[in-house]
Amino acid sequence: MYLNASTPTVQLASATTTSFDSYNITITLTERQRVDVVQISGTPGGVGTNTVLRVTEHSFRDIAQNFNQQAQDVVLVETPDTTPPVPLNARIHYGTGVVMFNTSEILDVTPTTVLELTLLALRNDTTTTLERDRQFGFQTSDVIDLTGSTITAYDDTRTVFQLTELQRVHALAFSGTKGGDGTAGYFILEPNALRDVALNRNPTRYALMLVEEEDR
Repeated sequence: MYLNASTPTVQLASATTTSFDSYNITITLTERQRVDVVQISGTPGGVGTNTVLRVTEHSFRDIAQNFNQQAQDVVLVETPDTTPPVPLNARIHYGTGVVMFNTSEILDVTPTTVLELTLLALRNDTTTTLERDRQFGFQTSDVIDLTGSTITAYDDTRTVFQLTELQRVHALAFSGTKGGDGTAGYFILEPNALRDVALNRNPTRYALMLVEEEDR
């Protein structure tokens, strides 16, 4: 079985089904399959036409062990994805300047301009007020936004980007690692910073305490 009778198609080999005999069958897609289907659907983020389920010969059988003998295309009734993405946690390596954060679903970062770097920041605390530096003479101890950092262009539940050198040392100065102020920094995501493949953006602000790896 697969989705769409023409290309592109989404194979359902790794999806799961209900494990009891019934007139109805529930197929649960993997997250990657779900995202791929959204992109070929008639819902926001898709191509504008409903997805077709292609049921090939010998896809299922009845109690008497008789298989279906003919292929059949079924046009799906589609419910759009209206659930916004939720950031879950974030990690930074102060030696490399790599930041990674995980989300509740696969994000759309292709092209990378979809991710709003002006709405992402590294802060000394969770407030919206910029803080003055305590040690190293920077204008502020916060990385005001992440403009200039480089995003890895791959849609996934984990998003990775590389800080600029100036952003890296700013963040290090207020970290809980060597060279910092002894308390962990925060990864700030303002409303509308993120977008999933169904074009939903995060409606609220998030402040995630960073899991920090020191510069060795």
